[in-house]
Amino acid sequence: DRQIIDPLLNHAYSQGALTFLNPQGPFHTGVCWAHSRFQRSISYLADFHPEKPRPSDAQADKIVSQLVSMNKVVTIPGFENVDRFSMVYEAKITAALGAWYRRCLFSGDCAHRAFDASSENPQAMRARMDHLYERMFDRAQMLFLRLYGKSFGITDSHAWLLVDMIPTRAAPRFRNRFASLTRTGYELKIVDSNYPMTVITIPYAYGDKTLRYKGDEILPHEDYDGDLVDINHALKAYCVPPKKNRR
Repeated sequence: DRQIIDPLLNHAYSQGALTFLNPQGPFHTGVCWAHSRFQRSISYLADFHPEKPRPSDAQADKIVSQLVSMNKVVTIPGFENVDRFSMVYEAKITAALGAWYRRCLFSGDCAHRAFDASSENPQAMRARMDHLYERMFDRAQMLFLRLYGKSFGITDSHAWLLVDMIPTRAAPRFRNRFASLTRTGYELKIVDSNYPMTVITIPYAYGDKTLRYKGDEILPHEDYDGDLVDINHALKAYCVPPKKNRR
């Protein structure tokens, strides 16, 4: 099996996590989509400088806005990681997530994501999970998963960040010295915005129709891949500055 080991993913792990839970947003709903997208953005695009003075309120507003935009690496002075920064500026980040979610609602961007027409069957679920594993390996970056659960409500959904995915294996029924272990499914390592400081393991076995999580049956969909495109462009621009024009 391929191992998902990548310096960029390891760097994102080391940056820390938002310390506050998925807050209440417009219409008494959570803003889990925005929370997860912001967590991914700050994990990759924040450049912390704890030796410098902390930002002013105006500077902190600009930092949060730039992380929502995801178009550049953002210097964060006075802090050493995401944990510390989000503890101090929870109110500013929460307000930005609510505004982001409102823009999603009123622009129509959320509308086509509000329903799930997928059928629940073992074959489709296996293909979905195998595809996610290939995507996880190809990207070696956090993937945003949009979720639909039976208890969520007809137009409601949730979100996770998929931070790792490990194949599970079992010995074949009839063993011999040439037999290899057979893949039986995966362990998904996810970050749920309702428990942002913890990496949670979700088991999946071939033959399952859904993922099971806290008593619910869930169908995951990868989404917001465009965010990773923007993030990678920003990282490339930061790490490889444009060449100066020759005279």
